[in-house]
Amino acid sequence: MNVLEEQIISYGDNFSNIELLLKTINDDFKKSQNQEPSLFYHLSYFDLANGLLGNCIFLSEMDEFYPEVGYDKYAFNILNLGINRKNIIALKDAGLWTGLSGVCFTLRSLSKEGLRYNNLIQECEKILKPLIKLKLKEAQANLNCNQVKMTDYDLMEGLSGIAAYILSFKFEDIEMNQLFIEILEYLCELTDYHFIDDNLLIPNWHINSENQFIAAEKISFHKGNFNNGISHGITSVLIILIKGLNVHPTLKIKKSIHQLIKWFKTTVINTEEMLVWEKKLSLQSYLKIDSENKYSEDDVNFSWCYGDIMIARALWVAGDALNDKEIQNFSMDCFKSYASRINDINLISPTFCHGLAGTLAIIHQMWLDSNHNIFKNMEEELLEKTLTFYNPKRSIFGYKDIEKVGDDVYNFNKLGLLSGNSGIYLVLLYILKNHNKTNWTQLFLLN
Repeated sequence: MNVLEEQIISYGDNFSNIELLLKTINDDFKKSQNQEPSLFYHLSYFDLANGLLGNCIFLSEMDEFYPEVGYDKYAFNILNLGINRKNIIALKDAGLWTGLSGVCFTLRSLSKEGLRYNNLIQECEKILKPLIKLKLKEAQANLNCNQVKMTDYDLMEGLSGIAAYILSFKFEDIEMNQLFIEILEYLCELTDYHFIDDNLLIPNWHINSENQFIAAEKISFHKGNFNNGISHGITSVLIILIKGLNVHPTLKIKKSIHQLIKWFKTTVINTEEMLVWEKKLSLQSYLKIDSENKYSEDDVNFSWCYGDIMIARALWVAGDALNDKEIQNFSMDCFKSYASRINDINLISPTFCHGLAGTLAIIHQMWLDSNHNIFKNMEEELLEKTLTFYNPKRSIFGYKDIEKVGDDVYNFNKLGLLSGNSGIYLVLLYILKNHNKTNWTQLFLLN
């Protein structure tokens, strides 16, 4: 057993006493006296991103590789804290990272391919189906009146994430399959265009100012924008459509994929020898797309959630699905431009969402898919940089989530999948074993 494996197992041992673990986290949280830390802790149960349940994804993967330890029992203890009929019925969110699709994904991951939790899963999915139908109805209504919200279609709360769950585990279910087809139809319509003032043609996924998440962006994007990220943007839609093409090959889906490829190739900019995108492209910038000084963002973003690197990954997958070498070559040009900056990566945290672990996972997946040496070299450098953050004297879990708010920098002891230690160790386990067993990468649309 090497040092990295010992560190991963040591972290997993924290879950052997869930009551003590929760006390440790709560005590640490109480030390924070100002508002900002509360924005990053999200001490909830069902939220896969930062809540308690998301840690079961890590534990299920650990149990597959180390069944003798009892990680499945640690996960069972977590389930007992919140999974019951009353709580499930009260959960009105169908989302993958925020709602019932995420609960079902977690239970499926722990089910040993259907040998465990079968009745519970069936009960949850029975409640989930009408929630998906309601989500489709709401999203379609917003699309029809040009009031699209990111949470209508995105990976975290929206239909892209729900589709990811159906594809992962429930594609054989006739009713779920039909819902998946309806989601694809909605996403195809989302990738189309509509006219606004003065006969200007813009994409349907335009987000109006009033539908921005952040108050300041309601002002800065007073005419709205287009979100290019994987977590809340159109990149997740592209990947779901590619997956949809594999199981429902239609000209309509293919056309929508080409629409999005054209979007990314049209809006890319070469700055300082980097091929990058503005992650939230304002309507004004889009309408002036042919002018010279068209972007305000001039630096590459290596993160998973809003990174150029995940857009490039999506384009690689698109080229593979369409058997289009030109698109894959364009994607490779992007990665080659990023490789030169890997030593100067601008991520301050080791976590998954907007830190090094997410970038490492993307590059590892590219290495597995392409066998191109550029990715192996990038992976080695990213792994080395990630491991430098490990410090058991500073964090009882080994790593801290580092967040910057204005000029202030905060360090948090966190569990959690998206911005905590569970996500970091899940990626390190992936690197160590060179494959995964529970399909957790589907949560991040990596595979």
